[in-house]
Amino acid sequence: MIGTIACILRINQSRLLSRTAFAFIESIRSTPLLVQLFFFYFGLPSLGLRLSEATTGILALTLNSGAYMAEIIRAGIQSIPNGQIEAAVSSGLNYFLRMRRRMR
Repeated sequence: MIGTIACILRINQSRLLSRTAFAFIESIRSTPLLVQLFFFYFGLPSLGLRLSEATTGILALTLNSGAYMAEIIRAGIQSIPNGQIEAAVSSGLNYFLRMRRRMR
């Protein structure tokens, strides 16, 4: 879910949403998972947010996996040729149907 939401925000036309998602994705992808785990485990309590060890691990793994999945989904969407998108538009498909169905 986090990857899908981040992907939608990343390919959004709004510059604010797109850049915010870009900053999230790149900051997560550019740091090693172990550094993120240390940050969440030792850094969040110093900010006043105490979480259990299991919750901290789940949070770090979820955010890390979500950032990578967002890039995978974005690459898949942007790899669709323009001709296929134009064919779907000329067939009368709206945006959601174009994303859901493949043209044959």
